[in-house]
Amino acid sequence: MSEVFRGQVYLAKHPDLDEKKFFLVVSNNKRNKILKTVLCVRITSTDKVAIPTCVQIPDHEGIAGFAVCDDVYIFMNYELDKLHTSLTDRTMVKVEQALKIVFAIRG
Repeated sequence: MSEVFRGQVYLAKHPDLDEKKFFLVVSNNKRNKILKTVLCVRITSTDKVAIPTCVQIPDHEGIAGFAVCDDVYIFMNYELDKLHTSLTDRTMVKVEQALKIVFAIRG
């Protein structure tokens, strides 16, 4: 598999789940390059607009739904099946803000 980058969305099947789902890579690129694993959050089509740890992905991003930032998974790089799209910096800033809430990071 080629290098995995933060902000990319992959179709993958995590061992804890019954079927393939879309996942957003949230680990930083330096980590992604050095290690053979990436941290991802699940993407769902279920409306989660009222939850501050879920980020709505605009339709023009190539995938509709919500990044569920309090649902973090670790994947070996080879477990990521197919690159679907990459999210914009604007959306990733919102994901960062949601992750700060999830992990109680101040600042």
